[in-house]
Amino acid sequence: MNQQVTEVEESMATQTVSAKRHWFWGIWKWILGAVRCQGPVFALNGAGWAYRLAERSAMKAWWKGQSAPGDRFREAARVTPFLAAYERTPNWIWAQDRAAHGMLMRWVNGLLKNLWLGFCAWFHSLVFLVVPSILMMVSWYSGWDNSFNKGYEQFAVGQQLGLIGVFLMVVVMFYLPMAQARFAMTQDVRSFYDFRLNRQLIRTQWIACLGLVAGYAISGLPLMAADSLLGLITGEKSSQEPNALSELTAAQALGFLQTYFFWWGFYVFGAFVALRCWAARIYARGVQRATQQGRLNAETLSEKERQAIDHFQMASRPPVVRGRVRVLGSNVTRILIGAVAAVLLWLGFGFQTHVKQFFNYQHELRRWSNHPLVQIPWFHHIPAHLKEGKLEPDWD
Repeated sequence: MNQQVTEVEESMATQTVSAKRHWFWGIWKWILGAVRCQGPVFALNGAGWAYRLAERSAMKAWWKGQSAPGDRFREAARVTPFLAAYERTPNWIWAQDRAAHGMLMRWVNGLLKNLWLGFCAWFHSLVFLVVPSILMMVSWYSGWDNSFNKGYEQFAVGQQLGLIGVFLMVVVMFYLPMAQARFAMTQDVRSFYDFRLNRQLIRTQWIACLGLVAGYAISGLPLMAADSLLGLITGEKSSQEPNALSELTAAQALGFLQTYFFWWGFYVFGAFVALRCWAARIYARGVQRATQQGRLNAETLSEKERQAIDHFQMASRPPVVRGRVRVLGSNVTRILIGAVAAVLLWLGFGFQTHVKQFFNYQHELRRWSNHPLVQIPWFHHIPAHLKEGKLEPDWD
């Protein structure tokens, strides 16, 4: 009896130590991710790491569907060959399975994989976002030029282009998170353009997808506040009331901005990762539910998805029936919820970008072509003239 008690205590102590190590490495990887928000190449690496973590989240969601209460995913992955690669969170530089690579690739495989996945995700997300981004950018510049050149009779052109751009952004953002989640699992860029299957998964999980849309919009509000606040404290109010940083040298102003964006990197990277993992869990539940209902065609799925369906025996398990209010399935409610989500997207991806430009104007293209929570977590807007040691830009 005493021996059994001792074994239980040792097992509990081992689990406690393992949990502490898990939290330690999780915080350490979060810090590394925040540092990577300071440059475009590092941000690509961080985005790729987030997609690999999203893949693990989807696999963990499938595993939970068949696990018993109290089971631990890491312990199951340790003894299950199919889940062995997902036992730990992804590495930043080293290969996840060092025994499967040569000596050199053991040390850089993780880095190369993160960069490649981050670049693919950024580029193919930009394919969907380039048109609405250009329309919103042209809308802003059109309004800006009209205000200076007194061409107020053409003000409607900028407004209409802006409205079209925001509307297209709304349409894209209803689709893009699911496409990104499938890419995280398949690691195949064709997943971005599998419109029929992605739309089917969205319809299967339409309430959860609308919640994710709201999550994107709400998560973008702090970034809007951060950029707007920076514009307020660095902009001149009047000749008698200069900005708060007017007494700083170029080096001091540069140091302030670097520190400011460094600390905001912790939020940007954390929100970016959280949204990817959230979307991955929605995708996993959508695949499981559609498989149980017999709506998925195995030929349209990737090899990795088919292996997961077979391993977790999704088709053989009865669908989970959850109680819900009958009105949630009505067309009226769907329209109302869709309208609310559209408004949130309007505020989150159209209005927020314009507000940031209004309070903190920057002519750089990346302000319009990259949203830190959608493409890559790059949140680091430092004027080029400060990097060159000048307080003011040289317009000549």
